[in-house]
Amino acid sequence: DVCEPAMKKSFNDLRTSSVELSDLLDDINLTSHAAEEAEGAVDETGPVHDFLHDTSDLPVLLFRRISEAIGVHEMIFDSERNPINYRFLLVNPAFEKQTSLKAEDIIGRTVLEVIPSLEPWWIETYGNVVLTGRSVMFDNFAGGISRHYEVHAFQLDETKFVTLFRDVT
Repeated sequence: DVCEPAMKKSFNDLRTSSVELSDLLDDINLTSHAAEEAEGAVDETGPVHDFLHDTSDLPVLLFRRISEAIGVHEMIFDSERNPINYRFLLVNPAFEKQTSLKAEDIIGRTVLEVIPSLEPWWIETYGNVVLTGRSVMFDNFAGGISRHYEVHAFQLDETKFVTLFRDVT
């Protein structure tokens, strides 16, 4: 799969940049140290042994199969560092299903190219996440696509943010 290396890199970036997602993945994805400790207590040919030694694809599997929509975005600022738009960098299948926006049509494009009628509130809210580093949780209606979402957004780095959301329309 041509997207898999990019998804693995994005998940590695997410793990190192976000406490929330890092904690989640650390809870699920056993470290090699934990696997070594557990190795002696597990049958070397059983399913637990196989799981302990084959978790490298777990982040990609979670990304693809989780029911919550995930998007990684890059905020675009004007010359005075006011948020004015954002670019889609990576989305999961649940994102596509819950927004009716296909990855192939939006990756690399800005939200205002894709949804010109998007309310400015969304860009301002996500811009604040990037500028302050403070995560937000909210629910709001997106008139541009006629859907209501529960959203958790957090900063990935000084220009990027992640959204985890679900359609509650």
